[in-house]
This record gives sequence, structure tokens and C-alpha cells, in this order.
Amino acid sequence: MESAGTIYLVRHGETEWNREGRLQGQSNSPLTALGLKQAHGIGVLLRQLIGAGDNIPIIASPLERALQTAKTICGPLGRDTASLRTDDLLKEISFGRWEGRTFAEIATADPKRWRRFERYRWCNIPPDGESYAMVAERAPVAS
Repeated sequence: MESAGTIYLVRHGETEWNREGRLQGQSNSPLTALGLKQAHGIGVLLRQLIGAGDNIPIIASPLERALQTAKTICGPLGRDTASLRTDDLLKEISFGRWEGRTFAEIATADPKRWRRFERYRWCNIPPDGESYAMVAERAPVAS
């Protein structure tokens, strides 16, 4: 069986909500100065691993923090950000009405539902959100 190549999977840099311990889901929260520094560092590391140029596609979630991370990575790679592609299938899980709240805020406002979510994360759906099982169904899978 031949390998199709290497995939480098990168998580977005730190956001304001990451730093505050808030669930982001599909809501936007800007990258912090540290998050931008992390993204730039990944770009430098990738340049060492794969070199510069447009020979490898960069595909990101369309969520703003992921796009900002991908655009920052392009700098050290000498890439034009116009070459970036997005794919909705890469979006983070939706936490619905819980987005923007901390774990403690959710546990206080809706303790029964939060305990159930903590215990059965794979199949439990936050209000107006999606379960991890639902994300797995929509996520791209290599065949």
C-alpha cells in the first residue's frame, strides 16, 4: 500500500476565549499575541520540514481563528494567503448556547445537563449544539 504523503494537522493558536477557559465551538474569538506567535512558530517549523513554496495545499476551517492561524503560517512559508482553501468539514464542534461560557458558568446555570454532558460527552448534545459523535460523522475520513 502506497502512502499518499504526510498530513500536518495544526490547531489554531491561543484565543482570548482559550485563555479565559470559555467554550468556543463555532463562535469567533480572536487570537491573542501568544496565539499569533504560536502560529508564526508553526510556520517556521513547517518551512524547516517542507520548505517554502506553493507545492503543498493548506486547508483550514473557515472559522476566523483557524483562518488567522493559517494566514500567519503562510508568512514563513513564503505563501500567498490567496492560495488558502477552507473546508466546512473542519469546523470545530458546536456547543450551541454554551459557547462563550466557562465550564463553571454552565455547571451553575444547568447542572443536570452539564453533569450528563461530562459523563456522556460522546453522545450528549449541548443545547442547540452537536455531540462528538455528530462531529465524527461529518469529519473527513481518509479512505
